[in-house]
Amino acid sequence: MKKDKKITTSKRTCTIFTLPGYYNYGNRLQLFALTKVLNKLGFKTYAYKRKTFKSIIKEFLKHNTPLGLFNKKEVKLKKFTRKYIREKSIIKQTDYSVVGSDQVWNPNFFKNRPFLIDVPNESVKVSYAASIGKETLTEDELSRFKASLNNYKRISVRERSAKDLLQPITDKEIEVVLDPTLLLSKEDYIKLEKKPKNIETGEKYILCYILGGTEQMDAINTFALEHGYRIIPFSDRNDSKYGVEEFLYLIHHAALICTDSFHACVFSIIFERPFVAFRRTGKHSYMFTRLQNLINTFELKNREYNGTSITKENVNLDYSKVNSILETRRKESLRYLKTALEVEDEN
Repeated sequence: MKKDKKITTSKRTCTIFTLPGYYNYGNRLQLFALTKVLNKLGFKTYAYKRKTFKSIIKEFLKHNTPLGLFNKKEVKLKKFTRKYIREKSIIKQTDYSVVGSDQVWNPNFFKNRPFLIDVPNESVKVSYAASIGKETLTEDELSRFKASLNNYKRISVRERSAKDLLQPITDKEIEVVLDPTLLLSKEDYIKLEKKPKNIETGEKYILCYILGGTEQMDAINTFALEHGYRIIPFSDRNDSKYGVEEFLYLIHHAALICTDSFHACVFSIIFERPFVAFRRTGKHSYMFTRLQNLINTFELKNREYNGTSITKENVNLDYSKVNSILETRRKESLRYLKTALEVEDEN
């Protein structure tokens, strides 16, 4: 009796559903990483890009006016996306749909982007490192999740806190996995780096990437003055002069990273750089949960800002234990992804 011919992984397609837009360095890098990992597993991979009337008009005006309507940062991030990621606005057929990573399951975000939780096709649906970005959910939000999660074959989230919120409302086992950026090695990112023109090779500097308020700047300035470090303020504004490649370089070569950004902390870990994690102030203060989960995962409790000053201990950090944890968690996360997408694990 003839055996059925096995369909090879290389003939299968996978579509990623994640937060759209060209406004966030971490968002583009997590999409880059997940795309690269899926490609390594043999999939032909696309990222879903929803086209709206507004986006079509902006695109038209960009190509039909001397200066266009796009800001500097958006242009840089769009160029990076075009180089490394295949985007599609219409997904007629795909074998697998992967929802993740980033805050795709933050109710504030999927409210106007329902495709982030209710994938609009008949493929096998899985989530990878989906983040809620909130500490609590309302009854209405829980009800929405309960109805939607029934359509997923496998479910994984990025934070333990997200598992605690969702596990009680589903019979499916929810796994906690690494952010996709942590599935790649630092060598994968070094290949992308580009040195900014305003940085001298070998220069000692503190990278200050603060997205919330500026209450911590006095402590940062004091530490920089005492130890002779230059402060490089990394702007996240629309007129930012830095692209994704410069973002990576600045973290990799910093003497210290001071940040309230999740992905700035992630890449500090990848590049084995010392960092201080600040609690973001203002309307997005709830987002610190993500950083706490990351810090706890890698047993880096002393990375949290102590509330008064930056110490010399913040600059001295032994990454041997962190790297051991990363290696173990990376294998676990890749195993989940292979199982969810029915890829034969050769290890």
